[in-house]
Amino acid sequence: MKTLALATLAMTGLVTSSGSAQPAPRWQMIQPDAKLLIGVDLKTLRESTTGSFVGSQLRTMLPKQAGPAAMFIPMIAQALNDIDSILISASGPLGPSQTGQSQPDFVLVMEGRFAQSPLSFLMTGTPQEYRGAKIYDAPSNAAALKMAFALLNDNLLVVGDPKSLRGAIDRNSSPSPMQAGLESLRGRAWQLGQLHDFWIVAPDLRSLQAAAGNAGKTAPGGPPGIEDVEMGLGLHDGLLFDINVVTESDDVAQAISQMVTSQLQSAVSSSQIDNAQALELASQVKVSSDGKRVRLSLQLSADELEHQLRALQTNRALADLMEKNRPQPELRAEARPKLDPVKPAPPKPVSRKIRIIGLDEGVREIEMK
Repeated sequence: MKTLALATLAMTGLVTSSGSAQPAPRWQMIQPDAKLLIGVDLKTLRESTTGSFVGSQLRTMLPKQAGPAAMFIPMIAQALNDIDSILISASGPLGPSQTGQSQPDFVLVMEGRFAQSPLSFLMTGTPQEYRGAKIYDAPSNAAALKMAFALLNDNLLVVGDPKSLRGAIDRNSSPSPMQAGLESLRGRAWQLGQLHDFWIVAPDLRSLQAAAGNAGKTAPGGPPGIEDVEMGLGLHDGLLFDINVVTESDDVAQAISQMVTSQLQSAVSSSQIDNAQALELASQVKVSSDGKRVRLSLQLSADELEHQLRALQTNRALADLMEKNRPQPELRAEARPKLDPVKPAPPKPVSRKIRIIGLDEGVREIEMK
């Protein structure tokens, strides 16, 4: 089995012999100082039985769009259908940092069919020629955030900040052997991708936190000392969800494992989860620690996943039906606001005077009672 795995790695270019084999283009364009890799295998998701079923079930549960947003749905669906895989390489935080740096350093490589893709609408303006590639500035509302993209061929679209994008084109045009650290990172990512359709590898989490201005800090409520993170979600034949964390010490790993286990047990035993399907899923999550490592995993067969999704869909349809048919409560008499009766305006007084004209003293008025 190990020999077969090494042979497969060699055929895909992840293990080289005498420097003759070269990795696939998307792997070659990884940044040399990459601290974060993210991958999505959309082709497998579309073609696998489980992925197709999950997608169809999720589409039935999405709210129907109306108005101007509805016109973009077919275009987005077609664009996603044209993309087979996505690989993101980042050497810094992807979001704004507390140090004021808002420009992320990243490369996003998409493989698929882009000759007639709706994504081609981005190809407007005058492109810049660079090593045979045409670079277009991507539209952006943020003046400080500059992004560009390049269509290297009909099957390879690259997006990134201008500097990182040109670096990716350089590495694709003139492939060279990778350094040991980057080769190891790529190997870890490839292994995750064999079982998972969506995966994340962050081998130097502390550096990412420091670049974001969060050195020495962790997420609210989370334990300190996390150094390395791997996460994967697979729908090849059922559901496979894994999180692997490397901490700074055995004690930190044990503390994280105990904390997660305690929270799950508490949620199940105290009935904090009122949904039967969610309660069943929580009971199937496995948490373990080994030295500095902590692993959280959830695995469902195709039949179990189908059962969970159909139950979720049924519960949602039932909840919507009950909400629609629920009678509106009538306002009780004592709860109704009391209004003061409207009093009619008093009639205007009518003048009752007699005027006598022709007297020696002139006009005289006499008030009648």
